[in-house]
Amino acid sequence: MQKQNEQSNVLLAIARMITIHHLPLRFLITSRPEPHVFLNLQRTIYHRITLDSRYRPVQDVYMFLRSEFDNVYQKHRLQVPSPWPSDDVVRDLALRSRGQFIYASSSSTMKIVGR
Repeated sequence: MQKQNEQSNVLLAIARMITIHHLPLRFLITSRPEPHVFLNLQRTIYHRITLDSRYRPVQDVYMFLRSEFDNVYQKHRLQVPSPWPSDDVVRDLALRSRGQFIYASSSSTMKIVGR
């Protein structure tokens, strides 16, 4: 509950700063659709963008992973058949990410393989 209050206070402070002082600033605030965040944003001037499956996030993650693995393959001159790993493996990893780049970019797979 304390964390929710802190988040709400930050959002309200940003809203006050923009509306009272008419500052020419824009903020990009990202969040899961949590009720307390949504309620605080509704009280302010905001534009909501929902990133869902219409944006093909899993395909974007697949392309990112394929590129990263290809870089590792080239950098280390691996003596295994290309593409490495197989497209099925990369597709499975992309599906497991559920379109979240944080999973793909910080997964232990990429950190270990990329060394």
